[in-house]
Amino acid sequence: MTRRTLLLIAGLAFAPLAASAQVRDANSILRGQIQALRAAGFSGMTEVQVPQAPATARTLSVSAQVDETAEALAALSRAAQTKVNLIDETLRALGFDFNGGVSLDKGIPRQPFPGGIRFFTVTTARGNPEIIIEEFDKAKQELRSYLITSDGNLVAAAMTRKVNGKFQAEKITISEAQTGCRNLLEFWTRYYRDNLKNA
Repeated sequence: MTRRTLLLIAGLAFAPLAASAQVRDANSILRGQIQALRAAGFSGMTEVQVPQAPATARTLSVSAQVDETAEALAALSRAAQTKVNLIDETLRALGFDFNGGVSLDKGIPRQPFPGGIRFFTVTTARGNPEIIIEEFDKAKQELRSYLITSDGNLVAAAMTRKVNGKFQAEKITISEAQTGCRNLLEFWTRYYRDNLKNA
């Protein structure tokens, strides 16, 4: 066989690759084509490893989600105008060194839902604006509070109850609080889309 004939055989053997690559795994397709070439007498082919395609779609999706969360939190913070009173014990459980001094807290009007109430607050208890999102569960009579960064990362969490007429708050571990915080962030991101994004 001439070199030109071998190249032609190789070209024909790989022709279906582009069409079928969308349906099957590229590495198994190449393996099958190599075996076909060997059977045709072209013994110079060796096993070919195909590098995995980068997960760019997933990366872009996660990045877009983080960007929208940051965008939502920025818009919600700007829109926070309603005066809000945070519970001193909750602030201390979230890590604030707070002894009941003046805290100019503003928030989005509280959002009732069938199981309770959700809150979005921008607090200046430490001087600089910081975001606290909260959810009060009517059935359990407990308030879960999450201190988050401007892009939605959880910094601290607390759970507050009223016992014998007095508030008692305790820290919640970051790992235990992640799911509740994420669900609440999703709610506030939806609120942003529905009420603020195109306003």
